[in-house]
Parts: sequence; C-alpha cells; structure tokens
Amino acid sequence: MGRIRRLVAVILSFLFPGLGHVYVRRFQRGLGFAAMAVGVVLLLGPPLPTSGPVVESALEAWEASSFEANVALSAVEFAAMLDVYLLERSTADPETAASCPNCGRELDESLSFCPWCAHELRAE
Repeated sequence: MGRIRRLVAVILSFLFPGLGHVYVRRFQRGLGFAAMAVGVVLLLGPPLPTSGPVVESALEAWEASSFEANVALSAVEFAAMLDVYLLERSTADPETAASCPNCGRELDESLSFCPWCAHELRAE
C-alpha cells in the first residue's frame, strides 16, 4: 500500500508543487513548495491577464513565458516530486510501520483511529 500512496503523492506534486505533500499530511512543506512555485510565476513569468476568457488568457501567458521561468518552475516541481518521494520512502518501512489491531492495515501515526475501519486506538 505504501507504493500506491508514494505514486499518488508524486503525481500530485507533478500537477502542482506541494499537493503531494498535502496528501501525505506534510502541510508546512507543501505550503513551502506551493509558495516557491507561485513566487517563480510572479517574479519570472509574464504579466498575468486580468480580462478575457480564462483558457485563452492562460494559453497566451504560457506561450509568452520565458525560458528561465520555465526552467525555474520545472526545478521547483522536480524538487517537490523528489522530496515527497524520499519522505514517503523513508517512512514506508513495512517492518516499523504500525498496523491496526482490528483490520491489520497500515496506520497513520497522527490519527487516534484507523482510517480504514474506524477502530479507535488507545494512546500508549
């Protein structure tokens, strides 16, 4: 199950830097990567359109973006994908992962119940 979660997190980070981190409940890191992506667009990207159809305006802005802006945004995106992959890989050790005493599936350490069967976990 850890591989699927890791793959979903990487795909979400590909769609927008920081989304994969939010998916794995690393909110501060996700916000940091999202802020970097937005900062790159605001600092290096073309002026944002303020009127007209949304899709056409977005396509025009994308075509007008500079090579440097595309490289910088790709670097942020790649860093977010690599970071979330390594985070999930390091925490997905099956020998140390806690499992639910009721259903036996993998637990999220930050929850006081099993997300799969809703079994209440006792604080130890």
